[in-house]
Amino acid sequence: GCGKCVLVSNPSAVNSDWKAIVMKKNRCPPEAQGCDKPHLDLAVPGYDNLAFSLSNICGNSGTIFSQADSTVCGSWWNSGADTIQGCSCASMPESTEDQRLLKSGCE
Repeated sequence: GCGKCVLVSNPSAVNSDWKAIVMKKNRCPPEAQGCDKPHLDLAVPGYDNLAFSLSNICGNSGTIFSQADSTVCGSWWNSGADTIQGCSCASMPESTEDQRLLKSGCE
């Protein structure tokens, strides 16, 4: 249910010792792909993919990234075997402290 927390780890990751606690915040919209299978969507700065995203509001009033900024690594698999090879967060803006903080979440 909404508000429950999950400990996420990936034993196959480059940094397999890293873990993250994430909180479930909403339900899978019925029109979204993959809702018929158990899964977890994570909002990681820079990794959105607009072909699949139904809720990206970046670029709207009150947000600090444009939609383009939010997707700089959204198709990393087209450029490398993993996110280290296939993604560069270098183009994300860093003019404000909030932008620098979100950019660090992408790196």
